[in-house]
Amino acid sequence: MPAESLLLDHTLRFAPDPLGRLWEAHRALTPGGKLVLVDVFRKRTLPPDVANQQAVQACGFAGAPLLADAPRLLADAGFVNVEIVDQPGALDDVIARYDAAVVTEAAPVKPVTDEEWIASTQACCGITAPTSDRLAEILKCDAVNALWAVVRIVARRP
Repeated sequence: MPAESLLLDHTLRFAPDPLGRLWEAHRALTPGGKLVLVDVFRKRTLPPDVANQQAVQACGFAGAPLLADAPRLLADAGFVNVEIVDQPGALDDVIARYDAAVVTEAAPVKPVTDEEWIASTQACCGITAPTSDRLAEILKCDAVNALWAVVRIVARRP
């Protein structure tokens, strides 16, 4: 049975076919239904030495779609009225992410420090030392807030 709204929370970056995942979301919505997508997006192409790291790949950061490609990707999947809200921190509090996903207006989210982002990432991805130490090293060296952002996107099925 089609849904009036659908939340995709941190799944797109792990999808082998992001466009296919969005087409499935489109199919699952009623006409006029709302898709809320909350995920990590790359702000720019990753340097190969970062993208090729196992820790970055394990958390899906290497496969995260480019933020600049998001409107086209959603349009290609049949969505309209795409609204993108770039959250101010690369990774924010889980509760704040869910609040941002379900409200009409963007929830205020405080920027996070690199250390908070790394700790949350390690806990979220379930990685442990030495992999988590390598991830922490990579993320600290490459200014995580310059490379990635958690973004809320709201779109409609026509």
